[in-house]
Amino acid sequence: MKLYLDCYVCILRQTLFACRQAGVDEEAQNEIFFRVMKLLQEADAADPPPKIVTQVQKFIREKTGYE
Repeated sequence: MKLYLDCYVCILRQTLFACRQAGVDEEAQNEIFFRVMKLLQEADAADPPPKIVTQVQKFIREKTGYE
């Protein structure tokens, strides 16, 4: 399994949804969203999507404090 272009879109959509669910203000949403984009750029596309999503979700939890 590898990371396809559709995976990037889905992960970014999930990021925005999670930020909104956590009640994060717009400025923090922007910061988190662009940091996740950077994480995706640095990710190894050969890694399975669940591995990358786990890293992204951990980052979002750390930044928002939302479980």
